Amino acid sequence: MAHRLRLLGSVGKVGVWKKSQRALYFAVRNAAGRSRLPSIVVIDSQSVKTGKMGGERGYNGGNRVKGRKRHIATDSLGLPLAISVTAANVHDLRGAKRVLPQVRKLLLRRSFKKIHADGAYVAQTFKDWAKEKIDAVVRISKNLAQKFKQFVPVSQRWVAERTFSWIYDFRV
Repeated sequence: MAHRLRLLGSVGKVGVWKKSQRALYFAVRNAAGRSRLPSIVVIDSQSVKTGKMGGERGYNGGNRVKGRKRHIATDSLGLPLAISVTAANVHDLRGAKRVLPQVRKLLLRRSFKKIHADGAYVAQTFKDWAKEKIDAVVRISKNLAQKFKQFVPVSQRWVAERTFSWIYDFRV
C-alpha cells in the first residue's frame, strides 16, 4: 500500500505516466512471449458522434458523422501505442502523422519496420513521409468486405478494430 501511495503522490512529476505506460506495455508484451519492441504498427481511424459540449467537432462526409475522429496506432497484439482525437473532418493521413511520431517517442526512438493500414492511407505522399520520417514501409490491405458483402477480418489490421471496440466498451 505504501508503494501505491508513493506512486500516486508523484503524479505531479514529469514523465511518470509515460514511464509507467512504457513499463506496463513492455511487461504485457513479455508475458505474451513477444519481443519488447514491436516491428509492426497498425494504424486506423474511427469517426464517432458527439454532443455539442467540449472540444472541436467536424463533419466526416464519408461516414456521415458529425463529431470527432479517433486516430490510433497499435502493435500486432492490439495494444494502443498512441491515440489522437481530432474533429471528424480531419483526414486520416493528418491523424496518422500525429500518432506515428508519438509511437516513436514511446518506443524510445527505436524504429518499427512496417505500418499496416487501410485504403485511406494509400497516398504516395504518406508512404514517402513514413519512409523519410519514421523509416517504415506502409502496407495497404484491401477491403475484402466489399467483395464478399460481409465482414472479413483483414490480417494484421483487425487488431486496431478490436482496440476501438475495447475503447468503446470501457469509456466513462
